[in-house]
Amino acid sequence: IIGVTGEVNSTEQEQLNKTGDEADFLTRMRENYLPGDMIGKVGVEKMCESTLRGRRGYKLSKRAGNGTQLLEEVQAEHGRDIHLALDIELQRELTRSLMERHCQGCIVILSVPEGKILAMVSVPTFDLNSYRRDYKFLEQNTVDLPLMHRAVNRCYPPGSTVKPMVALAGLSSGVITTSTEFHCQGYLHVPGRFRCAARHGNLSLIEAIQRSCNVYFYNVGEQIGVGRLADYFRMFGLGAAPGTHLPGERSGMLPTEAFVREHYNRGFTRGDARHLAIGQGPIEVTPLHLANVMATIARNGRFLSPALLRDGGPEQFRRDLPIEEAHIEAVKRGMYRAVNEYGGTAHRAFHRSGQLGLGVEVCGKTGTAETWPQRVDSNGNGRIDIRDRIVRDGDMAWFAGFAPYRRPKIAFAIVVEYTDGGGGRIAAPIGYDLVRICKQKGYLD
Repeated sequence: IIGVTGEVNSTEQEQLNKTGDEADFLTRMRENYLPGDMIGKVGVEKMCESTLRGRRGYKLSKRAGNGTQLLEEVQAEHGRDIHLALDIELQRELTRSLMERHCQGCIVILSVPEGKILAMVSVPTFDLNSYRRDYKFLEQNTVDLPLMHRAVNRCYPPGSTVKPMVALAGLSSGVITTSTEFHCQGYLHVPGRFRCAARHGNLSLIEAIQRSCNVYFYNVGEQIGVGRLADYFRMFGLGAAPGTHLPGERSGMLPTEAFVREHYNRGFTRGDARHLAIGQGPIEVTPLHLANVMATIARNGRFLSPALLRDGGPEQFRRDLPIEEAHIEAVKRGMYRAVNEYGGTAHRAFHRSGQLGLGVEVCGKTGTAETWPQRVDSNGNGRIDIRDRIVRDGDMAWFAGFAPYRRPKIAFAIVVEYTDGGGGRIAAPIGYDLVRICKQKGYLD
């Protein structure tokens, strides 16, 4: 997150230095980058370069007899400090929680009232103190990708974590009501196609969120359609950069209007809508996207872009989503039951026999997303293709939510990469640790 500095190069000088048409000589000498100057290369060092960097001073003099006469002196200006919203101790403990489980993945925690980023953990990581010495080794590790910060730089299929948004889209568009029921027989129409993890029978919306019933949301997606569903996802910030302004911040992926038109002509739209409604198909998000979705739900539909700096920095974008509070409350209730009532997909992770109670009402949603296996360029042709060697495969395990239920203070998203278990079994126990640690540190008082 912090990043590194390095010597300025000619491309950066060309992009950033002011020309004679833009500034006078003294301004250019005070502010322009000269060969040998240091500049932020990645992370916060790059994002806040203009704040952290100072300005040169100067002395203006003229010859007077055998000496010189000082006409003007301007002192150099130091760069200004910045303060991150991150809690370094929280970062350390969450990193340890992932590493002790031998997990690769990411954890993001946001302050619900302010949208500040309290933690943004990416594992595997590296020691910034030995970064320059280890850089070649880190760069060559194309399997574990330690140089990639997964919170903002890597996109994943979100799986069932999108179901609260799909529910709100269905309610807001009038496709369903809070009492609408669908029957789940373990598949949608034909055995073996568009399957569910269980035969749930008749389910209401709240029960469908609690049990994460695919068949329920296949029906909702089918009635809403790809285009409108993607529009609702965009309201929650998906398909656009989250807004921290960190270098390399990814926008993820959502179906465009051109995609919808093309697939409609080919007759695929209905199937794509079903996939999209369970977070599969043409959709990818970063963990920061998903944590902010949860924060938006926790705020009853008030969207606030996440901020990494405690003060100053890029202005946070705010908007109120056109969603009724009663609809939000129904979705929250389903997420509460997913964690706290028997049959909920995260219930076992938070209520194991012998496990200490947290004393915090948590709302959450699990997700298990199918994804392509990870390959490396094993044939040396400079690209990744189907003939290259698979180095990791499995599902992406998710757990996302907020706490406490009544007056939310934190929202979070957890993803564990390439697992052989679902979000309820792999990611939700990390969520239990996350809430426990946040309570210990006073974030849930």
